[in-house]
Amino acid sequence: MDNIIYTENLSKSYKGVKAVENVCLQVKRGEIYGFLGLNGAGKTTTIRMLLGMIRPSSGSCFVNGQKVSAGNYEIWKQVGYMVETPYAYPDLTVRENLEIASNHHKIQDKSTIDRVIERLDLIPYEHRKAKHLSMGNSQRLGIAKALLHEPQVLLLDEPTNGLDPAGIVEIRELLQELAYKKGTTIFISSHILGEISKIATKIGIIHQGQLVQELRKEELDKNRIVKLLINTKDRNEAKITLAGLGYDFWENENGVLETQSEDAVNHPENIAKALVKGNHPPTLLLVEEEDLESYFLRVIGEKGGA
Repeated sequence: MDNIIYTENLSKSYKGVKAVENVCLQVKRGEIYGFLGLNGAGKTTTIRMLLGMIRPSSGSCFVNGQKVSAGNYEIWKQVGYMVETPYAYPDLTVRENLEIASNHHKIQDKSTIDRVIERLDLIPYEHRKAKHLSMGNSQRLGIAKALLHEPQVLLLDEPTNGLDPAGIVEIRELLQELAYKKGTTIFISSHILGEISKIATKIGIIHQGQLVQELRKEELDKNRIVKLLINTKDRNEAKITLAGLGYDFWENENGVLETQSEDAVNHPENIAKALVKGNHPPTLLLVEEEDLESYFLRVIGEKGGA
């Protein structure tokens, strides 16, 4: 089975309100799937259905080729997860929480706990009670519990909440190592879109309960708008000069000349030469690529969103 995680017309309604509607997503082995959406778009509801925490109103979801359903406990042996706020026993220490998780998974090798504590940089906090952890270290503990039994599939809802920049990089590198070296399939939601753009090999955008776009990283790169921005002391004259050479520039909302011409974007040096030759040397010459946040807002805007 190529798709390790997939759904078929997955839907969930609460009192007639559709939280998720006919979602069909596909995640292959070893992929890092970035699941994006505004608050209330249906991300967490989808993840909860994937984990069997709530029942779909209609449709189905599958993990590791098995249908998620009540009583199918076998499926969870190879799945690790963290949804919303990481749960821990507040009056137990980090190590004690991991020992309970280890017993739950029937892990015989007790050194596993030491390895995961070291891997998540929790050594200084292993004897601290969970209720005294910072938000960032609570997240680390949640991720440690998800990884303890070395699952083939990871479902993580906002795993970098509360982490400082260095911690975010550490988690990114850890997830990439799991995906690229061990073939772990990772399904991750996050509101930190810049981070998702660095880690995800595939993107799914959910808006108002519907999966409006699903595309691989290479397709995303092709779909992003790339533009050349130019400024000069006399923009009108510069625009006339460039139009005479066949370039279509317009003045954008920031009062800067802009074009999406492929030739201009790929060869800004030719634009610079033409402007200097026309006695309109550029004070700004910048090739700008649309980031994931801008792309995301454009896509959901086209679908009637913000």
